[in-house]
Amino acid sequence: MTEKTPSPLTIAVPFYRDSAHLRSAIGSIFSQPRSNWAVLLVDNSVTEREQRDAADLASSYEKDGLRYVRNDAHLDACGNFNRCIDLATTDLVAVVHGDDEVLPCYAQQLTELAERHPAAAVLFTAVTIIDERSRPRFSFVDWIKRFLMPAGVGDIVLEGEPSLQSIVRGNWLNAGAVCYRKSVLGDLRWDSRYRMTADLDLWARIIISGRSIAGSRRPAAYAYRRHAGQTTAELSASLYRFEEESLMLDLIASRAEERGWRAAAVTARSKSIVQLHLLFLAALDVLTGSLGRARKKFRLLFEIRKSSGLTVG
Repeated sequence: MTEKTPSPLTIAVPFYRDSAHLRSAIGSIFSQPRSNWAVLLVDNSVTEREQRDAADLASSYEKDGLRYVRNDAHLDACGNFNRCIDLATTDLVAVVHGDDEVLPCYAQQLTELAERHPAAAVLFTAVTIIDERSRPRFSFVDWIKRFLMPAGVGDIVLEGEPSLQSIVRGNWLNAGAVCYRKSVLGDLRWDSRYRMTADLDLWARIIISGRSIAGSRRPAAYAYRRHAGQTTAELSASLYRFEEESLMLDLIASRAEERGWRAAAVTARSKSIVQLHLLFLAALDVLTGSLGRARKKFRLLFEIRKSSGLTVG
């Protein structure tokens, strides 16, 4: 019997900053067993040094088939993710963050998922967490997410109101570990109006539109890097992320109500995970004596609790 050829896949890497992590990301991709996949590096950096580093790195992998594109003008993160999707010449395009890594089973796992779920607009793999030096790292936030995922065995398929309810209860789907099927995704793209919640917004629009998302529970195929320089950490420290998350959940609740999905709307408006996250961080501030920062978090928690429609005692 002839072995089936996996679906063609583009692994696109949007690059903004940190050449050292980019080298690790590209190196991890090319460390996979060679198969029917191609690599696209979309350079969105702003400094001459990082532009030179990206071009030199691309040149060193040119013989291996890496395709390099330099943006004419700097784009925001969402805009560059969309450019990665649009530049890909294959139907399947995975967008690997420039500061993350993939494991050797990554491309194979995605192409096998694509074959099992031919109608899914988005595919995703399980994730492991690494630190700045690519060492395994414990992350409380990511540890909690495993309890928010739908229970069961085998692949996860997100479609319909229960799935929307699952992701608004807590956005456990890692945005770096996803692959898009352009023929099903259609014109749905990342929305540049959002800095922190564009991923949740996209997942919600996919599900509300009647499309589906499918993923694997294990083994982990994507290594997500937690470090102080990433945008998520910066937006968390400024508390901007929690304000945007609150507004996004209200927006999704309104969309769910228009669809007639009342249970999902109620879950979104409760904003439980946002409140718990803020409470956890405020408690850490109190324990470390950072009372000023704790007060800011408790003040925002009070405002979000009011906006969720809960009684504030």
